[in-house]
Amino acid sequence: MKDNYPEDNIFYTIYTIGEEKVYPEYQNCQFVFVDTKPLFYKIDRACRYIFNKILKNVYISNAFIKNVIKRLKKDKENYDLVLVENNPLYVLKLKKLYPNKLVLHLHNDYLNKDTKCSRKIVESCLKIITISDYLKRQVQTIGVKEAFIETIYNGIDIERFKNEVAEEKNIELRKKYGIDKDEILFLYTGRLIKEKGVLELLLAFEKLLRDYKNIKLLIVGGNNCKNHRKDHFTKKLNKIANKNSGKIIFSGYIEYEDIPEIYSMADVQVIPSKWGEPLGNVVIEGAANGIKQIVTNDGGIVEVVNNATASIISKENLVEELYLEMKKVLEKKEYKNRSVNLEIQRFTRKEYVKNIKETLKKQGGMKNDRKT
Repeated sequence: MKDNYPEDNIFYTIYTIGEEKVYPEYQNCQFVFVDTKPLFYKIDRACRYIFNKILKNVYISNAFIKNVIKRLKKDKENYDLVLVENNPLYVLKLKKLYPNKLVLHLHNDYLNKDTKCSRKIVESCLKIITISDYLKRQVQTIGVKEAFIETIYNGIDIERFKNEVAEEKNIELRKKYGIDKDEILFLYTGRLIKEKGVLELLLAFEKLLRDYKNIKLLIVGGNNCKNHRKDHFTKKLNKIANKNSGKIIFSGYIEYEDIPEIYSMADVQVIPSKWGEPLGNVVIEGAANGIKQIVTNDGGIVEVVNNATASIISKENLVEELYLEMKKVLEKKEYKNRSVNLEIQRFTRKEYVKNIKETLKKQGGMKNDRKT
């Protein structure tokens, strides 16, 4: 947690993957890295993955948490609280070392009635934190009391996305991607996977091109973060784009620090998710920017926007829904309305840090000088 609150003398130890590195900007933090490059680690990871797939009601741990536990036993650190990030099954392996000290922080729909050992996981936690009420409801399918689960929304640097980019910069960026100044630009940001509805967006946009010529679609992202390799799905997307003579543009991966200016040069953001979106930082980013948004009523998305701030469509019959809504936006020329959603302050980074710290302090009567 980069934001510094001197009055909160909590010390954090973060176990993660990667090579040894120092982060001086993170105060009161110690980083412990698990090296995933050795051949033995890779073999161990593959074997454990296979066994966990085969064993329906047993979790034997993966290579990462196995190494973390080995380190914890060696160091014999008596932490006051252990925050498990987004992997419920890790709770099963940590509960013997840290009974009554585990808090699970869920970013995805990984804990519900269909999750392996779901009841054991819940019983091993002091508290479960979810990033949306949608995920909270998924956890409740196990039969968990609502008071046991707390929603704390993700936070972003709102100000970075609120700031408008100068007109000259917008023109320069548009020129870079082959977009004329007067063309209406639709924007998609996110991974290029079928669950995100990007295929349906391309098909809907292809249909829209029969009615409008002064439009383009910019697709920002890859199939997996910085991965530029084309799989079968991305090849399918490129095939549709190639049929439409420069009207659909793939930017590839763009560094996060450069994303705000991409929002500023676009006219309409389309978020066609259909997989049960946990919350969606791209939704928060667009709402902060004030760009016109077209979103599906999927998962936690509707907790960020409402009918007053965005066009919310059904994810059923998605191609037709997207086509009709994009056409309506063009007819009404709503894309020029950049009024910022005032409720976006719920999703600031400062608010997120404050809420997380308050929740962690409550667990087990934590004092200001304790570790987590």
